[in-house]
Amino acid sequence: MIWTTKVLVLDEADQMLELGFQPAITRIIGFLNPDRQTLLFSATVPKKVAEVATIAVKKDYVFLNCIPKDQ
Repeated sequence: MIWTTKVLVLDEADQMLELGFQPAITRIIGFLNPDRQTLLFSATVPKKVAEVATIAVKKDYVFLNCIPKDQ
């Protein structure tokens, strides 16, 4: 049986990257089907999260910011 990943969820992406998991995340993404759906959740969007997003999500992704600008 061949398994195909249909959805990749990266929750607390900022924390995973802060703990040094960027090389592992990048390597895992390299093995996955590029046609998958990717959901990336993060309380903050530092530069490293944005970098991972460029390789993890499709080029026509939708960015939802749920935090008001005044906070």
